[in-house]
Amino acid sequence: MIFKRPGLDSGLPRKMNRLNIALAALALLCYLLFLTGDYFLPVKSPLWLGAALLVLAGGTVYKIARSRGVSLAEVRHWLAANWPALVLVVALLGGGLLRYQALKNRPNTPASPAATTGPAGVQAFANDARNIINSSDWQPKSYEQPPLYLFGGAVITELIFFQQASAGKINSPEQVNSQDILDYLNYVNLILGLVTVAVVYAAARRWWKSRTAGAIAAGLTGMAWLAYQATPNPAPQLLAAALAALSFYFMTFIEGKLRWPLFGAGLLAGLATGAAYGAVLILVPLLWLAATRVEKGHRWKWVGLGLGGWLLGWTLACPGWILSLNRFVAGLSAIKAAPAAALNSYFQQFFSYDLGLLAVVFLTVAFAFIRRTARVNIWPLLAFPLLYSLVLNFAGPVNVTRLALVAPWLALAAAGPLAELAGWLQDHLPGRFRKTTLAGATLTLGILAVVLLVSILGRRFFA
Repeated sequence: MIFKRPGLDSGLPRKMNRLNIALAALALLCYLLFLTGDYFLPVKSPLWLGAALLVLAGGTVYKIARSRGVSLAEVRHWLAANWPALVLVVALLGGGLLRYQALKNRPNTPASPAATTGPAGVQAFANDARNIINSSDWQPKSYEQPPLYLFGGAVITELIFFQQASAGKINSPEQVNSQDILDYLNYVNLILGLVTVAVVYAAARRWWKSRTAGAIAAGLTGMAWLAYQATPNPAPQLLAAALAALSFYFMTFIEGKLRWPLFGAGLLAGLATGAAYGAVLILVPLLWLAATRVEKGHRWKWVGLGLGGWLLGWTLACPGWILSLNRFVAGLSAIKAAPAAALNSYFQQFFSYDLGLLAVVFLTVAFAFIRRTARVNIWPLLAFPLLYSLVLNFAGPVNVTRLALVAPWLALAAAGPLAELAGWLQDHLPGRFRKTTLAGATLTLGILAVVLLVSILGRRFFA
């Protein structure tokens, strides 16, 4: 790098020389953040390091492009054509950082009450997963919780055993450390969250027929507190959310005489139910679409196909409902009733910790009904979250982590009207910006930034 002021013999443009200095300063900042954490910043968060690295990477890419003769006009044209995919990448990087931060900090919030995710509850999960391998008995002690996520913990236990046994550290699965199981499971949770972001992008893009909607849905899912706060907990809702989002992706293909989308969506909904009982309500939008978007003459056949797929997925995830029906019924009867005013408690936690997502859902639903454009497509998306929220008022403990299951669906529902709002705002810009694709991209990113800011402020003042 050349840091002297360019002269006649330097051959470097002044802008490139300034860029070199800026990149060197950013690299030094990243090094300081890595060494010292964020102690000299007003708001402490490892996200500062991630943001600095992201800017450094962008500046480096820009420098390489300019040095290879790529013009700014060409870069602008590429961004205009591919910005939704770029937003997806940013959503994955940002969502990954948020989930990693939650994994490292393990915040003690009402989303992780001690009764279920404290040391005793966490160790109980690890013990149950290890006992399945030790005893070779894949029947859980109780079906109070659906077993698919516990089976995942058992598979992780087996993998840890093979890894450590091959290194000569342990001799039997009984020696697998509980903390090792939970550490591996945390990273599986992180990966599930990122998979959900990618699936939501694809589903929103198909459902709303808009890449802008896909980018918005991915951004909302990536940064929604409800979606990432459960990462450090053995929470089956993250697995169920990934399967539920994938189920909806299959639903976007439902039309005419196609059979595989109905069966595939039902199969994935059944697997999701094997992770969280509340996912059975995915059948509502599935059967709704089966009755309205397929060939009119044989609608009951299409409904039966979706139900058959669900039954197969549910049986694969929870064969105990057939193999040991009495134990399964006993497990269901052990589920405790929800405390009084549970729905109000969920709303308060929603308001306190993810005000941005809550506000954007209300505002976009209102916008859709005022404009009378997205009402048909928004109801199948809202049906599952609304019914699920009502069911939470009747069964189970108050644990806002359970809302992680519907956070992707809320993002999908808000994405279409938000994309339409971005287009409407662009139409009212001055003439030279009205037809510029990057203006729409800037508006979309601005909307996502406002949602994130509202959520941060909500947690600061109301949590």
